[in-house]
Amino acid sequence: MILFTLTAVPLFTLLIAALYQLRSRGEAAGFNLPAAFFKGLVFCLPALFVMLLVNRIIPLSYRPLRHYLFYTLQDHLLPYLLLLILCAGLARQGSTLQLVFISGGFYTLIALSEVIFHRGWWDIYGLFLLPVIRMSSLLYLVLLFVRYREWYGAYKVLFVVLILLVPLFGGLLAFLNMRYYPEAAYVGTGLFFCGALIFFLLGKEH
Repeated sequence: MILFTLTAVPLFTLLIAALYQLRSRGEAAGFNLPAAFFKGLVFCLPALFVMLLVNRIIPLSYRPLRHYLFYTLQDHLLPYLLLLILCAGLARQGSTLQLVFISGGFYTLIALSEVIFHRGWWDIYGLFLLPVIRMSSLLYLVLLFVRYREWYGAYKVLFVVLILLVPLFGGLLAFLNMRYYPEAAYVGTGLFFCGALIFFLLGKEH
């Protein structure tokens, strides 16, 4: 079961590369994707330090709002914002597919650290839902960020709002599962994941 936690994101990035290859008729061959994945691993190291510090400061609370904020910040918002900063810093260097692989390396090291340091939640949420939510989130982040980079005016504001809504929705799915609404969490996670794939397949990223 932990195997899925560790391999879900890397395998997902390979799936995206394969879909990109089919759609672009081989144009992905020129990208150095292993280097991009490794870059995500390397840049995740200082991010892990920040996450460990923040997680030690914020206590777990079972009051509904604080419970939601705890899981949202720890599992979704904080790593997502750190990854967003990384994508913004590499905006001029990376194509969509390279940013996906950088994000994949980033989330893979987070999952590995959770296994090594026993920071994860080893239930259905930690073993299955969280990896799927992270796969979806990294794809939404990259696709929305690319559109933010390409559009102007009010569209930029729209994409900023959408970018920030992604981890909040991921936190909501975690909250639903922890507050004894697992069926809603399962359905929501499935729709979240399918929406990310459809968003990618309908786009014209380069």
